[in-house]
Amino acid sequence: MNPRRFIAAPWFATAFALLAVLISAGVLWTKRSRERGVVPDPQPLLPAEESVPPAKNGGPTSVWTQFRGSDQGRASPDQAVPLSWSETSNVAWKTELPGAGASSPVVSENEVWLTVALQGGGSLRAIGLDKATGKLLHDIELFKVASPPPTHKVNSLASPTPVLDKDRLWVSFGTHGLGCVRMSDGKVLWTNVSLKFDDEKMGPGASPILAGNLLVMQCDGTDERFIAGVNKDTGEVVWKTPRSNAIAQAIPYRKAFSTPVFQALNEVPQLISSTSYRLFGYQPETGKELWGAETPGFCPVPVPLVRSNWIYVCTGFNKAELWAFRYEQDGKPPQRVWKTNRSAPLVPSPVLAGDYLYMITDSGIASCLEAASGRLLWNERVGGTYWASLVHARARIYCFAEDGTTTVLSAGPQFKALAKNRLNGEIMATPAVAEHALFVRTKTHLYRLQINAARP
Repeated sequence: MNPRRFIAAPWFATAFALLAVLISAGVLWTKRSRERGVVPDPQPLLPAEESVPPAKNGGPTSVWTQFRGSDQGRASPDQAVPLSWSETSNVAWKTELPGAGASSPVVSENEVWLTVALQGGGSLRAIGLDKATGKLLHDIELFKVASPPPTHKVNSLASPTPVLDKDRLWVSFGTHGLGCVRMSDGKVLWTNVSLKFDDEKMGPGASPILAGNLLVMQCDGTDERFIAGVNKDTGEVVWKTPRSNAIAQAIPYRKAFSTPVFQALNEVPQLISSTSYRLFGYQPETGKELWGAETPGFCPVPVPLVRSNWIYVCTGFNKAELWAFRYEQDGKPPQRVWKTNRSAPLVPSPVLAGDYLYMITDSGIASCLEAASGRLLWNERVGGTYWASLVHARARIYCFAEDGTTTVLSAGPQFKALAKNRLNGEIMATPAVAEHALFVRTKTHLYRLQINAARP
């Protein structure tokens, strides 16, 4: 056949033109789909992922000890978590939970722990599951509530995330009490119900953290507003520091749900705490207020990000902005370097990775900024409603939407959506990362997601 006559045939020209139109339409569809937060089905797992061996117990990569882990939402660089999953792929196990709650899982060497509320909030409990199999090992009641108060429609009485260290687990149910559990046998070592404050039908939110020998709790109610340090071994209150910024407005303006951060600024250990209209620094041992910096919003939820002498804080409701502070001199308030009011979240905490800061709004707009300057590098709608905080793992940003969809983005100065994955159930809690696995809590189940896993 003469190639020139073949190419010159009328039908070939028509077919070529049609092919060009289809290609153009496909490119336009993909572009518009991404703008709407829709991306094509996930690509197959990368070959490098398929060859990753399961981790063995032992070492920092096998545990996730508190809300957002020990590195503010960043997993260890060698954590080979999956890119893609579904109800039938890359699920090591899926366990039905015995009660309601929105606390995040925490992971010890051998177990996964979280809190639940049963009987409509009348029984507040800690549960422990076998990390390898998902089998329920412990179901421990810490508090009975005679008349459970109402909560916000998306909250529960079991929303604060526990914190663990070695063989101890500390749990909080807000104003209903703190407790300590010995994980090896499930024995309750102590409880404390003295830190009372009014949740005003909204439920608890702030999670406890460890600072040396103290368990630190942020207690911002509509009446009492304070931060407290409790002896982690006995439950005794060591110090209780009222918030120094008086708020005259009505009830919601006094609330806050943020969790404090224990970090060194200029090599001085401090508790950095975000509350309505102010960011505070406290001395961990005594609770002494070291400094305060004014912020414009109330009822903040996201946890401050701290790196070196920089602090990044989401200001909260009424004035949803992200402010970047630099701490220059001990005893003096940090100075604001930049701020942005574009796509600042009200609930999900941002994450820092390298030179970039990533955040997602409650309505599903993701963005990347230069951490030093605040310059916006990309701002894209990925879709969904968000309560869970962002997680950074393996040069990716994981965005967990309420409807069970997780959008995986490439970490870097250019926007790139890598995958969308769906589980059956609502995701309110921030997942944990340990042993090359994602531990994801939905409204009814806990999943272990892992490369090449096949659920029994």
